[in-house]
Amino acid sequence: MLISENASSISMLKVLGYENRQINRMVINVYHFLVPVGLVIGSVLGVVLCKANFEASVSAYNTYIETVYGSLGFVKYAVWVIVSYVISLWLLGRKVRSMDMVESLKDNRE
Repeated sequence: MLISENASSISMLKVLGYENRQINRMVINVYHFLVPVGLVIGSVLGVVLCKANFEASVSAYNTYIETVYGSLGFVKYAVWVIVSYVISLWLLGRKVRSMDMVESLKDNRE
């Protein structure tokens, strides 16, 4: 979706002579700061919502279930998020390389 929304910008940058690396830096790699923020917010919200869910369902289970979270779980969570982010950057970079320069010329004609 990111590539399709910025297709004309990417192809215009290619027409202007920018290399794929520079285009990636300008269009795709601007979201690096969101990964650590998302990790922190997601982990805190996950623990809080899990604890709230367990406390809300005490009457259904007739017992209290303690929310267990450890450092190894947070490390696994962070690794999965970072790996998926790197894979998505790689896939987006491939799409940028395959983007055609003609796309910007089409949009300018219409």
